[in-house]
Amino acid sequence: MKLLSLNSFLFFFILGNLTFAVLKLPLLFPQQKTTYQKITCPPTPKNVLEANQLKSISISAFSTQLSGLVTPDRDQGYIFKANAGQKFKYNKLDDVCIWVYTPNNQLMTSSTFPIDGKYIMQVASLQQSVNFDIYVSLEVNPNIKQEINENLAKLTPFEEPSPVSPKLEPDPSEKIVFEELLNSHFDNLSNQYYNIAWSELSPALQEILKDPQHYKNIWQHFDTLKLLQLEILSKTTDRISLTIEIEYSLDYQTNHAMGQVKLLFDPIYSKWLIDDIEIYSEKPEQEKTY
Repeated sequence: MKLLSLNSFLFFFILGNLTFAVLKLPLLFPQQKTTYQKITCPPTPKNVLEANQLKSISISAFSTQLSGLVTPDRDQGYIFKANAGQKFKYNKLDDVCIWVYTPNNQLMTSSTFPIDGKYIMQVASLQQSVNFDIYVSLEVNPNIKQEINENLAKLTPFEEPSPVSPKLEPDPSEKIVFEELLNSHFDNLSNQYYNIAWSELSPALQEILKDPQHYKNIWQHFDTLKLLQLEILSKTTDRISLTIEIEYSLDYQTNHAMGQVKLLFDPIYSKWLIDDIEIYSEKPEQEKTY
């Protein structure tokens, strides 16, 4: 599966006492002309953050806007969680300086988070009061994208459906049952409820995967997974083959992917379980801006 990433933004990271050109993006503000301003930021902040100057935020692959007011005597801080290997991206449209502290209270000197934990971002103005807007996000490491492809390939492969396969006209109520099952499964994966998602797999598929952690490794880097539609290819009393179209987001990019799912009916619990799943092609959408 080919995974795409957005390249629509320019991001900067402050490393020591360096001078930066700040680009006001015409992509975000088409009514403005592109202008450049020079800022010289010190290697460490002048002010110390107080508890009432800290806000807890959540950062993902989607760009998150942070807005506030800073003065030469009062900075603004943000606390957020990040994992080792993730990269911090931001785009600032105002004359402010930004520093990021690691969980062990060390100033970061690169854009890659060194350890798992809570980080603090400090925003400051050196000369005047500034109402700032900052767009922050986390980037998925390209090596992780390769890992996703490799893990997906480890699922039991299907033969792609023949174009001459007879199309069945399913009972609408029957189709709703399968939609609810897959919607639940993708919601659990998106919300990182991996133990619940594991319980929705058949014993045979669990035996192939061996460990819930392996199933988590396959899906954990996706921000969202959503079922768009499904069609029934074939069915017996205890087995169903489906084609599906899903929407997923990863690293600023939303894609549509095609796939196939096999379901197995469990007579003990009287419910359908996922017996196999494969994503075998995708249709990239246009890049989205945030």
